[in-house]
Amino acid sequence: TYEEYQVQRYEGGSTTYGPHTLSAYINNLERLLTDMTKGTASASEPAPAINTHALGIWEYPLPVIHDSAPRGSCIGCVYNDVSKTYSKGDVVAVQFHAGNPRNNLMTGETFLSVEQLVGEDWEVVELDSSWNTEFHWDKKSLLSSESIATILWTTLPTANSGTYRIRHFGYYKPLLEAPKPYSGTSGNFTLH
Repeated sequence: TYEEYQVQRYEGGSTTYGPHTLSAYINNLERLLTDMTKGTASASEPAPAINTHALGIWEYPLPVIHDSAPRGSCIGCVYNDVSKTYSKGDVVAVQFHAGNPRNNLMTGETFLSVEQLVGEDWEVVELDSSWNTEFHWDKKSLLSSESIATILWTTLPTANSGTYRIRHFGYYKPLLEAPKPYSGTSGNFTLH
């Protein structure tokens, strides 16, 4: 259901057509049943295309052997930091040296948080479940153990002005060991 999809966050993304899949099925079944009871032919629309590449249906990813960062850096360290100031409506971007997200799908957790400084405390204002945040992960190359996580936050006109930062969470896999947690934090920036 739509409500289950909202609670499950990323786990709900495994439905083929997203959070409104059930509603779409019900609407089509009601239409078909109405046509059947009237004895009329149904005018069927073509089904929406399924992006099998995005779903990974035909791909068989290699297991994660290990994750690494370039010499002098670390998993969770900032690769490309935020700018110092942004205006409401801007897109804030930051990149981190990252572990493969398949090491831990962060079920019930989050890959990112956007935090605002309130007094002396950081308060979480957005997570990866927010519509205006994006988490992207890319390997540097097919055979590389290095990868980059890109986090985008599209600031809303209604966002509070102030000092913010973006944090990234994940698990990295050392060679011949079980995955271990890591985190990284962007520089502070001002939103006005």
